[in-house]
Amino acid sequence: MEVIGCKLRQTHIPFKVDFSHATKTRSAVDGILLEVVTDTGTIGYGEALPREYVTGETNQSVLSAMENTVIPGLLGRQFDNFESLAQWFGSFQQHYPALKANELCVKTLTELALLDAFGKTRQQSLIGLLGGAHRDTLEYTGTVTAGKAEGIETYLQVYEDIGLRQFKLKVGFSWQQDHEIVQWVRNRFGADAEIRVDANEAWDLPTAKTRLAALADLGVVCCEQPMPAACRDDYPELRQFIDKRLNICVDESLCSMEDAQWLAKNQGTDVFNLRVSKNGGILTTLELAKIARQAGVVCQLGAQVGETSILTRAGQIVAEHLGDLIYHEGAFGTMLLDYDITDTPLMFSRQGLFDCRPLRDKPGLGVAISDVLIEKMTCQQAVFT
Repeated sequence: MEVIGCKLRQTHIPFKVDFSHATKTRSAVDGILLEVVTDTGTIGYGEALPREYVTGETNQSVLSAMENTVIPGLLGRQFDNFESLAQWFGSFQQHYPALKANELCVKTLTELALLDAFGKTRQQSLIGLLGGAHRDTLEYTGTVTAGKAEGIETYLQVYEDIGLRQFKLKVGFSWQQDHEIVQWVRNRFGADAEIRVDANEAWDLPTAKTRLAALADLGVVCCEQPMPAACRDDYPELRQFIDKRLNICVDESLCSMEDAQWLAKNQGTDVFNLRVSKNGGILTTLELAKIARQAGVVCQLGAQVGETSILTRAGQIVAEHLGDLIYHEGAFGTMLLDYDITDTPLMFSRQGLFDCRPLRDKPGLGVAISDVLIEKMTCQQAVFT
């Protein structure tokens, strides 16, 4: 497979309903798509949703890195087999020394497009190229926005209608509000509903100790990212203090291999939140999972708010291949987006379930991109040959 052309797209998709957490309220998503064209005419698609508060990247920084560094080094490059492609990504930083170590969305964007193109060229599914799946059906969590009651009610009504039993609530505004939303969901869905919370870096160590203890008393089973990533050294102390009364999950604190190694070595968390976009792609995310397993840390599948079916499918491939993730997030499709990149959005259905088997034999990522929809979401584009 030889890369003979690339196209970068800046995209915008409105939401059907606002989504809020402790650091941001969104009514639309602005993303980046990469198309890789091969010598056989095959097109592979990649997606990234940079978040400055996660990896330090912005849409503009990713576009600049792609235009000035990555794409010039891609054009004319050949990959003879999957092993050579995987090895190339394993030394991505060496191929592009000008990139900073935290430019992980750049790597994700490049990796997904190349893997999709390679699979399509060989008429092989990516899950097959990785060695197969260990799970057929994924059960998804319903993530609940923070903010006004009417917005929360919109999400809860949808989840009630389809029979969800797992929930992740956005918290971190005030204890009164956090307490109320936990009680609201508990009363609405019953004692057997599994409730997790995500504080999105809202608290310092003393506050986190107080809040996590209170949340445990309310039956919350896990708290994601209670403190900022900059407070990494405080995570082992918080984990020791809470003493398994609930699990601590890291998200913004877990981007790079170095993050994973430090957290594993210093026992700073119970759960890794794996998100393909912020972790540098599928292959690196699988490596993070290996570190977790070796340290006795469990993993869950995370998602970027507003991702299209490209990133949704990338996350599903990780979850299918690993087979032992304890929670799965994402696959909202047009429940959140005004439209998706495909006519058949990848969305969970009754009880949060998604059957991955129908996608298993489709080449590459297995997402059928709509030419009409991709043009609709495109704000600007640049072609490279």
